[in-house]
Order: sequence, then C-alpha cells, then structure tokens
Amino acid sequence: MSYRSQNNISHFLFKAGCPATIIIIALNVISFFSINTLRDNDPFHFLIFKTPEWLQHIWTPFTWFLVGAGHPINVLFAGFWMFWVGGSLERSWGTKTFLGFFLFASALMAITCWLGMLVTGIPLLFAGLSFALAAPTIAWCMLNPGETIRLYAIIPIPSRLLAWLTVIVVWYEAGPPINGIFALSSCLFAFWFVKMGRSLIAEWGFSTRAKAVTGRRGAPKLRLENFEQDRESVSPKYSLFSPVRWLRARREQKKLEALWNRSFKSPPDEKERKR
Repeated sequence: MSYRSQNNISHFLFKAGCPATIIIIALNVISFFSINTLRDNDPFHFLIFKTPEWLQHIWTPFTWFLVGAGHPINVLFAGFWMFWVGGSLERSWGTKTFLGFFLFASALMAITCWLGMLVTGIPLLFAGLSFALAAPTIAWCMLNPGETIRLYAIIPIPSRLLAWLTVIVVWYEAGPPINGIFALSSCLFAFWFVKMGRSLIAEWGFSTRAKAVTGRRGAPKLRLENFEQDRESVSPKYSLFSPVRWLRARREQKKLEALWNRSFKSPPDEKERKR
C-alpha cells in the first residue's frame, strides 16, 4: 500500500472522530455483499448469533452486529443511523468507552434472548445493526432530550418519543410477549449507563477522556503530574502517516516540556522582581 493511500485511509477514519463507528459500518457493507455473493461459502456466517448454537460459537454475541443482513435499503438506513447516533456517542465518550458500551449492550441482548429461548422454546437469530442500534439510540435520546429527529427526513419526532418507540419496536420485533421482554435488556443497560455507568467509569479511572480533563479526584488539573504521560497524550497515534502532523506534534511536545520545567520553579521573591 502506497504512502498516499495510507494517508487517505487514516484521514478518512480519524477525521470524523469516530473510527470504530466507521469500521463497523464498513464491515456491514462488506459482509452484505459477501453473503449475497458467496452464499453458503461465506465466512461471515460464522459471526451470526443463533440462540440454539451460540454455546458452540461463543464469540457470536460480540460479532453478530458486523453482519449486514436483510434488504439493502435496511443496511443503508442502519448504516446511516449508526453513523449519526454511534458517531455522536463515540465523539462524546471516546472510542474505548463507546466500543465497550456497544459490545456489552449487544452481547447482553444476545445472551438474555438465549435465556428467553430456554423459557419459551422459540429460537432467535441476530445479524445486522437493526437490533444493535437500540442501546445507542436510547443513550443518545437521553443525552439529547430536547432534540427533534425527522424520520425519513419528513416526520418530526422528539427524542423522548423516539426512545419509547425504540423500546416498542425492539419488543415487537424480538417476539412479544416473552422474547421481546428479554430483548429489552440492552435498552435497560443503556438507561443505566447514561444515568450511572459513565460516572462510575470516570470515578474508577477507566475513561481516558475524563482523566485528561480532571485530576485524580475529579478536580481540574492545575499543573502537570506526569510529563511522560501527558506528552504521549499530545502526540498523535497515527503520525507515521503524516510528516506534517509529526512536526506539529514535536512542537507541541517542546511546549509541553517547557511548561513542565517551569512548573517546578518557585516564583521569584520581591528582591529579584525589583532587580
């Protein structure tokens, strides 16, 4: 791969601030064409979650949302909504927090639906972003309660109503009345995460974005605590693809080093000031 193509890929993935969201959408598109082309020989079939078989394929609770399934229009709208909602959450929370939230919510829905199958005896199959978008949609609506969404670019729907509609659609599509109740586990997790989960993550120190803004006890940082750690936060991770960004990072590191050295110097006394 040439230098120009590598730079274009890194620019495309990281300019929008949501690389994980873009990668998930891209895999859905690739898997959709792969399934419809290769049919039974398609390798993405091993990523689909099937409640009767998941104990033989224990990775599927974390992979079923990568398989683009259904009508191409469904894949298109699901990808658009994933970019809108998932991208917004990823830019707000950071990639690690959003990806952990998305993976856990998807796995939780799959496993609880397996428990529902043990109760009802009705098997379920999960593939695509339709069900996986339930938790991000609930979280986005809770974080933006005053927003209005235009469904299909025409019908205005307040975000609070959209959250309730998401719950109803998930319950109905998963199979009312029992299976649908088990499928709502991801919606409940999203509600808990927005209300309490994010603050617990920040308190325990798992959120790098929270630590960058606050100190160890949540107070704003008045001076640098660890020069090596703070210098790494300034340097871009993907500077190998761009010499310009590397030079800019070097200048930022020198400024940070000068600030670090000045932070240990005591202020001059009155006599030195008069001199």
